[in-house]
Amino acid sequence: MFFIRKRVVSAGLWLFAGMPSGVAGLTRIDFNVPPNAPTGPQPVIVTVGGVATPPIMLNVTAAQ
Repeated sequence: MFFIRKRVVSAGLWLFAGMPSGVAGLTRIDFNVPPNAPTGPQPVIVTVGGVATPPIMLNVTAAQ
């Protein structure tokens, strides 16, 4: 499970968080998946101000 925190996603880096141009009501978050993340579907939860989002599933595959 990944917990997105200020500038850190487990062992990965938070690259960008903001509103994409031309899209209202959407926040985009780009991050690196840690190299030690298990493969397969993994829940991603974003917490802002102590309030967590429902998990979304991210399919993690082995690095090539």
